[in-house]
Amino acid sequence: MAPKAPKTPKKKKKNKNIKKTSAADVVAMVAPHLQDIINYGAHGTAILGAGALGYVPYKLRKIDKESKSKGKKQGGAVLKARGGTFKGTF
Repeated sequence: MAPKAPKTPKKKKKNKNIKKTSAADVVAMVAPHLQDIINYGAHGTAILGAGALGYVPYKLRKIDKESKSKGKKQGGAVLKARGGTFKGTF
């Protein structure tokens, strides 16, 4: 028995209700709402920025807590070139 031929997909009928729009039509539709679009974008960006600024102190406290829990001392490394006299933070 010979193998069956693969089925060919049926072609979809084109929708006749689709209208092609020109760039001028798009501009005419969007232009009245452009200021609203810009305002929504600005507000969204401001909310993201405020969220990021609110997260920074939390992250700094977390890093500080982790460094203290590992037994690390506060401050930078001792500089051997100066005889190890510098004990501050860098």
